[in-house]
Amino acid sequence: MKHLLFLVLFVCSSCTEPNVNDMLGDDFRLYKYTPAWSLAKAVEDEDTTEISKQVLQMHISVDYRDPKYKQTLLMLATSTNKIESVKKLLELGADPNAHDDSTKYFGQSAVLLACRFTRPSSKILALLLKYGGDPNLIACGVQENGLGEIVPISGSSGIWSDKIDKIKKKPL
Repeated sequence: MKHLLFLVLFVCSSCTEPNVNDMLGDDFRLYKYTPAWSLAKAVEDEDTTEISKQVLQMHISVDYRDPKYKQTLLMLATSTNKIESVKKLLELGADPNAHDDSTKYFGQSAVLLACRFTRPSSKILALLLKYGGDPNLIACGVQENGLGEIVPISGSSGIWSDKIDKIKKKPL
């Protein structure tokens, strides 16, 4: 009987939902209890038909922000290298220059995310620039590391400088 009770308690405790406060910025579940949950799932799956449906028919804002980091789905698609989703969101009018929460976090845009991290491809950066992304924007938020303002070119220097070269060589 003790073992059965232990098993029931174990199963029940393992079924709890993950805590949003423990999620990082590249987690689509940040949108789970928001009106944009179906749109977020479509972005994660790169289902461009469903992305269009959610924005155009269901009237979910293409720039809807998650409740924790205040990132748009374009930022999340950029940081998770969802090229088809990035392209569709931009076609639907997503703002490549929108910043995340600058009162608690870096205040970065999708362009900055594309430059700073190795996961997003150079094709994503090229798309962001093609659709009006500003390569001169700076991060406008809290700088916890004391390194000063983050600008796209500083984020793409060093091992990531090949992104700039790839964009120059490849037409979209």
